Amino acid sequence: MHSRATSVRSKCGRTFDPQFRQKRTHDALPHPATLVTIQYRIQYKLYTLMHNIRSRRAPRYLSDIVQPTSARTTRSGLRCSSAPTTSYVAPRLHTTFGERAFSFSGLAIWNSLPADLRFISDNADFKTQLKTHFFQLAFNIQ
Repeated sequence: MHSRATSVRSKCGRTFDPQFRQKRTHDALPHPATLVTIQYRIQYKLYTLMHNIRSRRAPRYLSDIVQPTSARTTRSGLRCSSAPTTSYVAPRLHTTFGERAFSFSGLAIWNSLPADLRFISDNADFKTQLKTHFFQLAFNIQ
């Protein structure tokens, strides 16, 4: 038996779209493989944004959000300031809600990327290697 809200929604759908077919609940849920590809698409976008920030091709409002590790004035930042770094400082959060923000998630995901990918300067090469990296992760290829 359908709930009243479901029947109202289906009637509205038929009203606005004559070709409307009522979907079963399990048809509306995405396939688990689709969820994996969505996850990789989001990560791909974050990685490319961070790569553009690192190569100074991003808008200033994005570049101002991130702070390289070498720019830190703490002791650990000074220790590695002589070596070129590709890591960024992630802010401390008080809630898990803040982990969704670019200022945290972009930095966290970039710092988790293998170092050989972070040092690629060419944008086309970076995207190619990133797709290869995702392929290796998806299919457990070493």
